[in-house]
Amino acid sequence: MLLTGPAGSGKTALAVRAARLLADRYPDGCLLVRLRDSTGAARPATTVLDRLAGLTGIPATPQAWRRWLVRHRALVVLDDAPGEDAVRGLLPADGRSGVVVTARGLLGGLAPVGRVDVPPMDPAEALDLLARFVGAARVAADRGAALRVVHGCGLLPLGVRVAGMRLAVLRHLPLAEYADRLADPAGALDELSAGDVLVRDRLAVAWRDLPPAQAGALARLASGGLEGPFTLAEAAAALDIPVREAVRTVESLIGSGAVTASGGEVTAHAAHYEVPRLTWLFARENAEGRTGRRVGVPG
Repeated sequence: MLLTGPAGSGKTALAVRAARLLADRYPDGCLLVRLRDSTGAARPATTVLDRLAGLTGIPATPQAWRRWLVRHRALVVLDDAPGEDAVRGLLPADGRSGVVVTARGLLGGLAPVGRVDVPPMDPAEALDLLARFVGAARVAADRGAALRVVHGCGLLPLGVRVAGMRLAVLRHLPLAEYADRLADPAGALDELSAGDVLVRDRLAVAWRDLPPAQAGALARLASGGLEGPFTLAEAAAALDIPVREAVRTVESLIGSGAVTASGGEVTAHAAHYEVPRLTWLFARENAEGRTGRRVGVPG
């Protein structure tokens, strides 16, 4: 099973919760292995195998790991895969073990695999999450402003959590004023910080993963004003390229998890696409050089 979604969509939390709910079906245990280090860099394959060896007592080789999976019934979460190569050799060929992979990109080279796109929260879920930090009474006192806050976070768990942490400290700050701050693209990411927890840092990891051509295209889409759903024709206009080239560009960004597409069976020209708001804010910020921590946009 592959869980995909943009940065901050809650893929890891969903995978861990699913593992806990399914734990009784896997008597040999549930294992969580993070495929990146604390900086967001991909862990070498040898480091991952060493981790698996430490958890299971087997030799640190892909062959030994796959034999262990066949002989046991375990559920393994491979978290934050940077690409197909990072997980392909760790997947079971057969047996009763299960593997859940989380990744921002779609990992189109993995087949066959069950795929689940992790969507944004619905507004009610987002409000419930915000209330855990700021209190139900504060949310109920100005529900309209609270809704603007969670929409300003793109309805993504990462943004809502950090907004809640910030508001829990700034008890004097009206939700309506904070919602206004989040609505301003020039300063929204500055508002999504709480102590040493910065949404910008998480987004920077996803940005660094993009090939230069994709990063440049994403920056141009963001600086072109395409906040919210857009068509292929609008993308082509923002990128200043023919529609036939825009198809390939947008689809490459979908594959990287930087752009989402509407569901259903429609043609590429009829579909609506969207850059998740947190990603859009970061790309726009880098395109316009609004922060000293700017990552350069390739030409």
